[in-house]
Amino acid sequence: MRPTNELEEMKLDLFEYIKKEYAPNITIDTCTNLMTRGIIDSFSSVNLILYIEKKYNVKLRNIEFTKQNFDSLDNLVSFLFKIL
Repeated sequence: MRPTNELEEMKLDLFEYIKKEYAPNITIDTCTNLMTRGIIDSFSSVNLILYIEKKYNVKLRNIEFTKQNFDSLDNLVSFLFKIL
């Protein structure tokens, strides 16, 4: 299992990216339902996926693009830590 500090670093990085790109004027936290609330939609999720693939040197498969994996920052980081 990866050290907690790596998990927290990833969570902070993705939080800052999502906040800057998709929710600059909205209060969010790590359990905010990003897709359910419309903060991330199908178009912005493509950019988020590209950011993740480049930043973390990983190739995500289409089957992994589920609402459950991407609906909150907590879910996203948990999913990413399983595949990295």
